[in-house]
Amino acid sequence: MQTEGNQNDPNAPAPPPLPTPTPVLVHRVATRQATADRPATGLPKWKLVGAFALAAASDVLSVWIVFLPPAQIALDMLTGLAIWAILGWKWYLLPGFVAEAIPGLAVFPTWLLVVGAYAAWPMKTKA
Repeated sequence: MQTEGNQNDPNAPAPPPLPTPTPVLVHRVATRQATADRPATGLPKWKLVGAFALAAASDVLSVWIVFLPPAQIALDMLTGLAIWAILGWKWYLLPGFVAEAIPGLAVFPTWLLVVGAYAAWPMKTKA
């Protein structure tokens, strides 16, 4: 029984091996790996903690000044600018800014939800 070469000619050389397929270049999106000092958002942990503390303080103050619209508007503007300065501009911060502009929504912890969404949404990188 012959396993190599031409079955009719026992002295024929074996056929060349098939070429290995070349890897196809694929554009993919990978998630950054979180480490102890840098969560998956790509920010240092102290910035994320600072943004959470600022959001919590603003939401607590916002409940107490809900009946003073000028003070609440000023607080929301300052908080929005500070969170933007800490986290940088991301499109998913925009719904938080819009929600804080609607009167009566101060009873909800909107800024905490905005920062929490930022922390939960992993940063995407092109690999």
